[in-house]
Amino acid sequence: MESTSITPNCILLVSDRENQSMSQESLEYIIKESGASVNISTIRRAERGQNIRMDSLVSIARGLGYDAERYILDESLLENVSNADVSGDWLGYFIELDISKNITENSLVTSTMQISQHGCNLQINAITETPDGDNREMRFVDATLLRDMLAFRSFYPAWRQPSGVASSQLKLGKGGDWLDGFSIWYDLDTEQIECSREIHVRKDAPYFDAYCEEANRLMLQEKELYADRIKLRAD
Repeated sequence: MESTSITPNCILLVSDRENQSMSQESLEYIIKESGASVNISTIRRAERGQNIRMDSLVSIARGLGYDAERYILDESLLENVSNADVSGDWLGYFIELDISKNITENSLVTSTMQISQHGCNLQINAITETPDGDNREMRFVDATLLRDMLAFRSFYPAWRQPSGVASSQLKLGKGGDWLDGFSIWYDLDTEQIECSREIHVRKDAPYFDAYCEEANRLMLQEKELYADRIKLRAD
């Protein structure tokens, strides 16, 4: 059991710690006071959704006052089978409300996403950028490929959760060079659950420029739909 490596539910870990007004350093101290040996770097890896040893997860969970099973992700009901390849670099688009300008204003956010694939399990890194040049690191958890569907949860580590916590489902198309679907998240500005169409284009696609042009056209339509939803809510 001690040598078992596991990917914990990092979003729940962070939420439980912050709900107790506990810093990572305080959690490390509590764990060591109990006689266990878990350093702060392991706690940080766990909260980034990276693999840690099962015995370390047990110690972290006890430090938070819970059993380790609370943070174990059970995907046994999912048929984790796919022949698709989504590894590589992708350029993405989604819409985000910019309430600092106007209640009906929204921005086309772009993202640079790198995917490493290990069977159906995915490791994703991404940086998003708003039209104003606001760059944000996005972290991912539970990223997996189910047949031709990519599913993941993500969050902005610089934001206080649940703000920015998102769930996305994207379908692979156009010969494996196009990901198209939707993302839903808890929005920092509106404190509401928001949603947007989300499109990613593989950067080394033979028709990259044409696909980006199509993606921009579709996202401009999504921008108008988003504005209409906000107006209806305001009314």
